[in-house]
Amino acid sequence: MRRRPARPPPPADGPSGDGHLKQERQMDKQQKARVTAMEADRDDAKLSYRGLAQKAGVSDGNIRDAVKGRKDMGEGNWGKVASALPGGKLEALLQAAGIEIPGPPAHAVRQQGDAAGIVAIPFGNLRPNPDNYRKTFDPEDIAGLAESIAENGVLQNLVVREADGEDIHTINSGGRRYAAMMSLRAQNRIDDTFPVPCLVRSMKDTEARALALIENLQRQDVPVLEEAEGFKALTSLGWDTEKIATACHIAPRTVQDRLQLFDKLKPVARKALAEGQITLDQARAIVSTPFEKEQNELVTYAVRNGYSAASLRDKAKAGKVPVRVAGFDLKKYKGDYMGTGTERVFADTDAFMKLQRKAAQQKVDEIKASGRFASVTLLAIGEYFDYSRFHHLDEEDIAEETPEALKELHAFVSVDRWRHDIEIEYGRPDERSAARGPDDDEDGAAEDEAQLDLEPEIRRKKREEELAAGSRWQRDMLAAVAARAADYFRTEILRDLAGLGTTWRPVHFDIMTVNLPATAEIIQSATGSPFVFDAIEEGVALADVPRNEDIGFIDAADIPFLRAWLTNQPDADVTRLYAQLQVSRSMLFHPHTLDGETLALSQKIGVPVPPHMTPEPEEDEEVNEEAEEYDYTTVDRRIALDGEAEEELA
Repeated sequence: MRRRPARPPPPADGPSGDGHLKQERQMDKQQKARVTAMEADRDDAKLSYRGLAQKAGVSDGNIRDAVKGRKDMGEGNWGKVASALPGGKLEALLQAAGIEIPGPPAHAVRQQGDAAGIVAIPFGNLRPNPDNYRKTFDPEDIAGLAESIAENGVLQNLVVREADGEDIHTINSGGRRYAAMMSLRAQNRIDDTFPVPCLVRSMKDTEARALALIENLQRQDVPVLEEAEGFKALTSLGWDTEKIATACHIAPRTVQDRLQLFDKLKPVARKALAEGQITLDQARAIVSTPFEKEQNELVTYAVRNGYSAASLRDKAKAGKVPVRVAGFDLKKYKGDYMGTGTERVFADTDAFMKLQRKAAQQKVDEIKASGRFASVTLLAIGEYFDYSRFHHLDEEDIAEETPEALKELHAFVSVDRWRHDIEIEYGRPDERSAARGPDDDEDGAAEDEAQLDLEPEIRRKKREEELAAGSRWQRDMLAAVAARAADYFRTEILRDLAGLGTTWRPVHFDIMTVNLPATAEIIQSATGSPFVFDAIEEGVALADVPRNEDIGFIDAADIPFLRAWLTNQPDADVTRLYAQLQVSRSMLFHPHTLDGETLALSQKIGVPVPPHMTPEPEEDEEVNEEAEEYDYTTVDRRIALDGEAEEELA
């Protein structure tokens, strides 16, 4: 096996010799001292790297290379940087090394103005720029700058232009220095005659406004929303994204990002970002939905539950409709989208549904035009195929039918409630179902005979009216029980202890508690927290869940918050909430004929009972008589008495 020959050692005075290493270490030490001094001066001046580069007239890439130790800027560029940071540590360090430092730049924006054109203008003749978008200054920063001006004067000139009125000038750049001088004026440390070095420029309104904006955007401490407002102001002056990015030495994508925040962030989210309650990444996720209500919910998830930006994006897309199910040309949709690729969804569900319904109607018109079926119906939103009146047929069944048989069939077109796609179903009329009606049973023969005398449409209408009346009674009972929880509890205690049956109970009695959509709505409204329930499928909105479907339990991450919230609520409020939650757990009610106890409770809390739910005297005479004689006052007293008094009452 051949071995590679050993590499000869380098000469002592060659490129890798000790002499060179000492020179390299010496250069690094010198550069490190300059970088340290520059960074201290830059922090004092509140300048970003790009802002410092513009003031000094050098490339910000050169500055960053020097900071990271990749290469030295050269004495000329170091001198320019020191001149942009007058009176600082870097200037003193370079002067001690004998490096020439050019005069300070005439203005914060590169190549605008000449030091020879600077004049002294009395402080009282200066006016702030009314178009300055910047709203906030760091009080400590202004106080420090004021002390520097009081001791050393104004070291950096302001840029002004003549305003209306004799000897009055409007400030285009130098807002921080003016604010510092205003502070000194308020302390009577300077007066209106205080001389301020200014460069007077003649410029158009648009040019002056752009100059002021760019000067402020160079600062490293500009809040995100104020930066976004500045970019927006520049676009109103006709600047495009590329021009703004070039002037501010940033990427065009950053400009687009800030403009999107300015245009789409709603007030609550905007306030949360301004106050530091949410991060910039979270704000970007929140603006993925254009709707204020949805943004507000996402802010709650971010602030209260600590959702990350990725989790907020997933939450924003939950319940939205995938683009792939659209039955229409996407060019007709004018709203926003969320996500990309196969995960792309419509941000505006209402706009999608309008277009999807139109597409479904077009499908109805096409099927009608074919003349193949007895009828074609577009089902309303929330309406389903009526299995009680029709035998359901699928596409395979239809393919086997003769043209004559098809003319006896009915077609139904709908937008599926869950998948949101356009669905076509077929049905053959069920003559027996139409004749018997939906409520036939062996125990109601007399009622069946009466029903058979009615036309099917009349029978259906009567049934719908009864269901509506029963539902109204149910809602009124639930509201009354929630308002008078003690009366409900008394009735429930009596039933449980006496073993009395009931035809109406607003709660499920299972081994495990059942939570329904109404339960979630009540606890969310009470706490202000949008709890997540584990049985709701991802992407399904709470409003789309059937009212009698079990939605499971809250996420384990929400338990500490709920426990703490409950601990801080008054006992009376907790009792009322308990009743509200209990009565929310069976929101769908089938209107049976009521029992005596339920009738008595309904009458006591003032909820009228629909006639068809009131039992005939012969059906429940004993129970009704017992209910009429029931003395709630006596029972209430018995509950309050101790055992000895209760025996005497008996």
